Amino acid sequence: MQIVRMITGFLAGSWALMAAAAPAVAADLDVVIDRYDDSIEVYFTTRADRLVQTFALDPRHLTDAEGRVHFSELRSGTWDIGDALISEAPSSIDGTSITMEAMSLMVHPLDEALPMTTPFEAMTAVGVCTAEDPLTPPALADLQGYVGFIAYVDDSHGALTIDLPQTGVGVTEVSIRDFVGGEPAGEYALTVSDGGAIVVPAAAQPPVVGLAWVLFGGFGALAASAMIWVRRRQPPEALGT
Repeated sequence: MQIVRMITGFLAGSWALMAAAAPAVAADLDVVIDRYDDSIEVYFTTRADRLVQTFALDPRHLTDAEGRVHFSELRSGTWDIGDALISEAPSSIDGTSITMEAMSLMVHPLDEALPMTTPFEAMTAVGVCTAEDPLTPPALADLQGYVGFIAYVDDSHGALTIDLPQTGVGVTEVSIRDFVGGEPAGEYALTVSDGGAIVVPAAAQPPVVGLAWVLFGGFGALAASAMIWVRRRQPPEALGT
């Protein structure tokens, strides 16, 4: 099932790249959502220092005493950092609380930042390392942060609310791309006040992609690329950069 989800996400992501228009205002925080019958996946990306501030995460989860990030220290797994990050941002679907469980948190140098407009790209961004430890460890402001979560739910299609903590970050422009089973279901641009909530409307169930088409496209995708996929609560072999 997870392999079919990945393949479907790749195909739908390709269609979304061709069809989706970019929001008019540059976003401070980009969000990708993917909904399934039994779960919902939510991914965030922004510059790493803003990610820390937006979610009221103690930066010492990622930095040393001088505020520098050592990639090698993150490679043993980062889901605990992701859990700490989301702990101050309670989430709900149609008013029912859900528990977001971190899959992975990743940081990439700004000049090697990865796109994140589809579930396929989001999984790649939180699961693939792109850089070695530099001689001078970077600061958070030199890095793009990516984090992915999953919540197991009875119905993922309702209105999703994520309450952000009040941190002094100011107004946050949020770009949201919503998917159902890897297929585009909506695109939104929100202005969220400090301590406000990200609210995503309920998503309709899109048509089911035929299994034969999924497998046909998927085998080509798998043959064309070698990806390190994030298993739930299992760190990749090279995690943290």
